[in-house]
Amino acid sequence: MQNKGIFSIIFKSIKLYFKNIFPFSRIMLFPIIGHIIGISWIFCGCYYIETGYLSHFPQQTLIRFMPLLILGLLLVLAPGFLLFMKAFWELLIAIISTILLSEDVIKGTKLKKLQEYSSAVKLKSKEYIYLLLLVSVLWLICLLGPAILFGSLTLVGLPIPFAIFGLVFLSFISFISLGIISIFISLSNQVFAFEKYSSFGYLKKSWQIVNNNFGKICGFIILFSIISILISSSFSYLLSFLGVNSFLVKILNNGVQYYIKSIINFFVVDKVILSQITLEAPKSIVALIINFVMGTLLLPFGSVCFTLLYQSFNSKVSGKKKKK
Repeated sequence: MQNKGIFSIIFKSIKLYFKNIFPFSRIMLFPIIGHIIGISWIFCGCYYIETGYLSHFPQQTLIRFMPLLILGLLLVLAPGFLLFMKAFWELLIAIISTILLSEDVIKGTKLKKLQEYSSAVKLKSKEYIYLLLLVSVLWLICLLGPAILFGSLTLVGLPIPFAIFGLVFLSFISFISLGIISIFISLSNQVFAFEKYSSFGYLKKSWQIVNNNFGKICGFIILFSIISILISSSFSYLLSFLGVNSFLVKILNNGVQYYIKSIINFFVVDKVILSQITLEAPKSIVALIINFVMGTLLLPFGSVCFTLLYQSFNSKVSGKKKKK
């Protein structure tokens, strides 16, 4: 594929994404519904335990039978948690599936059955898990490395002003290092989808592509982030304009107010804090649901963008290898 500018890639991605929004959305359907049902199950479990059982017994009795209560709580909440984790795994699978779907969309070939894309990813599930673990380790090192260093400095009796400066400076270093690492491994999913390497090899190949085009890819990521925010904000504004937000808030206020209060009461004791949280809870829950749905539905847009970017710069890297 011929190298294209970042603006050309973004605009082509927008066109392809909206043109094929229905197959992309169908892939993301179960992860969205599964997460919502799983969390709802957990909340409903807390609600019925709190209102049906815990509220009818004195506190001393609850403390006495705490191990049994914890066991019962785990049994009630386990199905919701398992469904949530299943949906989370399917979300990870869907991310790679949309990359494979993006390739067919870019080529203009006939789309396969959606199950075929996810099946192709699951055949490499072991390698995918290793890749995810490796990425998680890199992120943890970036996040916790400076914190561990700061903790070591405080143990040797560093003066408070220097300790505060060290905390701010190391937090800045942690943020910068996490951002840089994320940029260098930003194409690892595309490498995983289209090539065959070890788990470390996927990251190495992504690093190689980004290292040869660091400036352009940084610019692309900034532009992609701006466009994604604009698209998400436009959808959210449209939903608000159509009255979806206020309708959902009204449902939570009128029909589920006691439910929300019971759930929060399960974790919060202070009555003042409880009333404040209960007052703002419906708006916060609606905003969280809408942001989650919008963000998940926009993941395929990122798949198209970064697949086009990968194809553009990967052909350049391959060309250099052939010349050598």
